[in-house]
Amino acid sequence: GFQDAGVLPPFPIVLPQTTACCNLQLSGRQETEALAFFADAELALSDHLTLRAGGRYAWEERDGAQRFELLVEPDIRFAPEVAFFPDAVSDQRGEAVPDPFGFVVAPVNGPTSFDAFTPKIGLDFAPNNDILLYATIQRGFKSGGYNIGSSQLDPFEPEKIWSYELGLKGSFLDGALDLASAVFFYDYTNLQAQDSVANQPIIRNVGAAEVMGFEVEALARMGSGFR
Repeated sequence: GFQDAGVLPPFPIVLPQTTACCNLQLSGRQETEALAFFADAELALSDHLTLRAGGRYAWEERDGAQRFELLVEPDIRFAPEVAFFPDAVSDQRGEAVPDPFGFVVAPVNGPTSFDAFTPKIGLDFAPNNDILLYATIQRGFKSGGYNIGSSQLDPFEPEKIWSYELGLKGSFLDGALDLASAVFFYDYTNLQAQDSVANQPIIRNVGAAEVMGFEVEALARMGSGFR
């Protein structure tokens, strides 16, 4: 059963020994309203140099409810048991408290809204028709929300990133070799990560992170029938 597998802590009462018990429900609902505006433009600074710029504004509002319960089929709630934990089942916002095992049936603590402006700027340098050198800086945004299907009633916050990239794309050796390479640096804030507390899955913001790397892709045409 769920207790033997370690999914649930030992109950103060014994689970019914019947094939109708128990159906673990990890569900709920999440409602999202979203609005976004974006624009992109480019300006030729010379015959070989182009400035690219853009931006996006996004707004979201999220709301919902958690339904983390144990049912004796078809639909008799066994946990959370309101006789022992009356605050674990509520239709009032901000009043529910999950029972010690994480079971809760209640609205999330919301609604909550998130917004962000994510700009982008870049320079392209093309000395000829075969070679492109580029540099870009842009802001990224991953919305916050609710971990529906768990005991987590509070929202997690948005994740944001600054991305920096330098790259080269070109065709060489009279078209026999196509090469694309880039170096990049990602700077994250409010990184979202899955975690577990008392065997219950949650999503939390764990802080900052940095990623550095490079990539190279090449395509060689070796002759008729080869690539």
